Amino acid sequence: MKTIILTGILIIGGYLLGAIPFSYLAGYLFKRIDLRKVGSKNVGGANVFLQAGPIPGIIAIILDLIKGLPFVIFAKNLKLPSISLFLIAASAVAGHNWSIYLRFAGGQGLGTSSGLLFYFLPKEFLISATIGIIIGFTSPLLKMKGWFSSKIHCGALVAIPLILILSLFFPNPFYMKLCPFFIVFPIGIKQLQLIIKRI
Repeated sequence: MKTIILTGILIIGGYLLGAIPFSYLAGYLFKRIDLRKVGSKNVGGANVFLQAGPIPGIIAIILDLIKGLPFVIFAKNLKLPSISLFLIAASAVAGHNWSIYLRFAGGQGLGTSSGLLFYFLPKEFLISATIGIIIGFTSPLLKMKGWFSSKIHCGALVAIPLILILSLFFPNPFYMKLCPFFIVFPIGIKQLQLIIKRI
């Protein structure tokens, strides 16, 4: 019972910290812009970088990368079970995607999930992220249209399935093979939501 209560409290904490819209704040504080209305309209580090400049962009990206970690590390220090850590991690990504501070608007969770995946599965993340970045930057050569025209979307479309596959084949304990499925679940839901909105 104590584990369940602690996990519940840390899930809420993870969500509330993950929901802090650092990208939105960086865009507003540096350039007085509302990211929900400019560029890609995504509340994420890449949009800050493009619309407000490299300094606020880098600040936003770093803060988004690390904001999912504090409650996960705290839970690990409390020796909570792995499933608790994964749920807390997923709640931070969900917080970024559906921020209570922005009336449940938010980003797409790639930055926050990247920080968490690197923490749990560094080798798998580095391999999948490197391949995803290469695919993303070369995607304009394919002259894709619509959703696929975005370098970030193309890269993520490769990197996310790849890390799910790598986690299964790398020699990790069984529970660690489940880890990325928890973390990327909110990303999948967000993308589905965006696709439905476009229909």
